[in-house]
Amino acid sequence: LRDLGGGQVALIVPGEKKATSDPVIAEELMRRRLNEVVARRRNQVLLGIEPDADLASFAIYHVTRMHDSGEYSPTWIVNTETYLARAVTFFTREQLASAAVPRPASRPRNLAEIGVRDMTAYMAWLKTHPNGRGSTLGRQAVRHHLAALAKLFRRAISEGRLPMGQNPVAAMIDRPTVPPSTTRLLEVHELALLIESARTLSRTGAGGRE
Repeated sequence: LRDLGGGQVALIVPGEKKATSDPVIAEELMRRRLNEVVARRRNQVLLGIEPDADLASFAIYHVTRMHDSGEYSPTWIVNTETYLARAVTFFTREQLASAAVPRPASRPRNLAEIGVRDMTAYMAWLKTHPNGRGSTLGRQAVRHHLAALAKLFRRAISEGRLPMGQNPVAAMIDRPTVPPSTTRLLEVHELALLIESARTLSRTGAGGRE
């Protein structure tokens, strides 16, 4: 199957250790393997699904590359790892939950399978996720989670794991925004007065004496 990208394979019956010598069984095993290889190529060419772009595995790879680059602080890397772990939990298990199966088993999830609707559902789930302080994750925390995932998708695109433009976080319209600051800025004359007051205070001391 080398010409199809499948390489050379041993035709082994499941549960056994050696390749079969039965031509009928070998033909059936070959047919199954051929179908798998063809489906893999079809998904890669038509759907842009890179078989190696598994979410959980690529998240580990992404964090490792961040660490090896030396461009990120340990705190940043730890936070990113936490954000991506929650994403993996949601997309491989929580999103699959239903009334009939409230606690489904985890299953692999390819990056190409995750779209904008999935991201919208993930954002809604994050807003209900406990923050460890008796409340739920706030707007800024949700933004951090989405930003970490967006960076993961950018790496996947840059390395050819996904086609250009297939970043579902970037395609979202209703991402949470940072609320405008309510801190009042000082006018120039107010700032000058504050500086002069600090200078005078440093000379006279709290008691008003030189």
